[in-house]
Amino acid sequence: MPVPSRYQEWITHVFDHAVSESEWYWDQNLLEPPFAADAAVVDLIAHTFERCGDDLAAFSDAQVNQGLRYLLTSPFDYLYPIRDGDAPLANKQRAVASIYRLYSDCFALRCAPQGTDGADLNALCFMFWDICPLTYLEKSEHSSELADAIFSVLEQTLRIEHRACREGALHGLGEIACWYESRVAQVVDGFLASTVVDDELRRYALQARNGAVQ
Repeated sequence: MPVPSRYQEWITHVFDHAVSESEWYWDQNLLEPPFAADAAVVDLIAHTFERCGDDLAAFSDAQVNQGLRYLLTSPFDYLYPIRDGDAPLANKQRAVASIYRLYSDCFALRCAPQGTDGADLNALCFMFWDICPLTYLEKSEHSSELADAIFSVLEQTLRIEHRACREGALHGLGEIACWYESRVAQVVDGFLASTVVDDELRRYALQARNGAVQ
């Protein structure tokens, strides 16, 4: 896919900020989102996650963490267009699929195998699907197709040999278990049948299977 025309401007806007206790994006002077078009944002997010291993290398873990949280939690709701916006379905599916690369090329390389305390990158690896709007698809025009894309990402992420990534994927499965009970059970059962895990991770997987994650 071609590089979006404002991609470098987007990367600078999202990630190139000094890190402070009060995140830059809560500044009351930032009244309007500089990137507002649904279709453009969907493509920018997809490109960012697909290229995160290379294009975020210049930024510290703290800057990456803050930038990703900006996309997920700022007043501008940048991930909502993937679920609700007017971008073509194929672009939305690509954006969802790119989340796997965020795990494989960013979290798996930057995060410690265990540990989710505080607001660091490990915590975001674990909580991504908790704070991501994509776990609630009931009102989406393309709920079935996007659910398929999400399950594909979660199953792929479970195959990454990195505990924090697997815990994050299991947390995501737990978040959607109430909507896709049998499908989540199938994924978790397949993971446990094919992967050697310790007792702690097995317990968490079974909690996720039942939607009992926190």
